[in-house]
Amino acid sequence: RAELPEQPNGGVRLGPPPQVVLGQAQLYLGRVPGHGVRRGDAEGLRHLAHARDRTAVDALRALIVSRNFSDFALDEKKRIFTALGMIAGASVVPLFREHLFAKALLNKQLVHEVHAAAVAGLGVINSAEARAALKEGATSSNETVAALCRHTLAQVDRTPPRAERS
Repeated sequence: RAELPEQPNGGVRLGPPPQVVLGQAQLYLGRVPGHGVRRGDAEGLRHLAHARDRTAVDALRALIVSRNFSDFALDEKKRIFTALGMIAGASVVPLFREHLFAKALLNKQLVHEVHAAAVAGLGVINSAEARAALKEGATSSNETVAALCRHTLAQVDRTPPRAERS
């Protein structure tokens, strides 16, 4: 195990060193040559989200729109959207909104999972813009989207909106 560097305040930083976090994230995102996108690496994605490393934003965005995204389980899709929301903040609300209101042409199950993941990401962002998207979704004619948005709004209404991060 790598040494954990001391922090300026005299405390020891919790969690793995940054190079370990980035290594796990790169494996998760399939950025290591010879590896595809790895499913089931929830720990690596959790570290990535909590590290809030903005260098992962483009890779996470690319993952969401990749062909491989449909291979992920629903909870993994939610973790990916949540990690992107935690890292990028309000700057990804338009992307999440686009996924929230996506129409099902062929694979309705996949679209329902993407709706759920987008709602989870908007709930984590919890900015005024994210709440507005959730409120719009709560009035959607798609009952699944409406129910997900109402449930998430009930949860985020218990906490104050986060300051805008961009």
